[in-house]
Amino acid sequence: MPENTLTEQQIARIDEIILKLVHLLRHDFVDRINNAPNGNFEFMRDIPELFEWVNELRSFDPLYTEDQRSKLKRSVDDLQNGINQYVDILRQAIDERNRYGGVIDETPYIFRANHQQKAFVDRFVSNSSAFLRSLRNQETYEAGTEFDIFFSYSTANEDIATDLTNRMRGLNLRVFLSHDTIRVGKWKEQVIRGLKGSRIAVVLMSEESLNSEWVKYEIGALWALGRVIAPALLNVSPEHVPEIISAEFQAMNVATEVERADFVHEVDKFLKSLGNKDRS
Repeated sequence: MPENTLTEQQIARIDEIILKLVHLLRHDFVDRINNAPNGNFEFMRDIPELFEWVNELRSFDPLYTEDQRSKLKRSVDDLQNGINQYVDILRQAIDERNRYGGVIDETPYIFRANHQQKAFVDRFVSNSSAFLRSLRNQETYEAGTEFDIFFSYSTANEDIATDLTNRMRGLNLRVFLSHDTIRVGKWKEQVIRGLKGSRIAVVLMSEESLNSEWVKYEIGALWALGRVIAPALLNVSPEHVPEIISAEFQAMNVATEVERADFVHEVDKFLKSLGNKDRS
């Protein structure tokens, strides 16, 4: 069997599953805890959709290499252990919550619970990143030299994406923008080249891009590549920024011309802080 027989579509689905798991672990847990009947958190050990998604990851097993199976097992086993430890801490909070008569975040145990949750989610993100890197047959991902910026956006926002790109190019920044960079031919291969060949990425976050499967795929690929992502907000709030996007660059609004000018200035400043070692 070839070393890796997964298609780009299958890898995109794996990216999507891992994004769903991260969102579940970071957000849905707390809501479920507050709604747990009589402070019973045992159900947290067996969350149906969590294991449904994990099982889907395992369904690709015949296509994984031994190294990929090992990385996935490490990620899933660590996740399960983390959940069990988290539940044990939460069980200690039952009496405290009942005593307070409120929600769990009012108990003195919440600091420990939050710390444990962050720790096992961060480990899962780290392990999953190593797993995704192995799916793309690369052990390390050096910053690219062909482009300074990979621009991810929905075609519904092409006018804003073009305006931002023109502003960045006006500062002599090399931008991969699909609708004017891709030449006739195998466009998916050219997008992958852009993803791998860019120093950082800009993602135009809008209602349309948040619902775009292709933008989700690009974000997952950029995460696996270890790229810093600069979120540009178009009529959406910062809470909509996916959890896996690095906090190295603060999300900024770009709805107005002034906001776009400020955003481009910050992107240029950030790239300069990285130095010129990657420029050809």
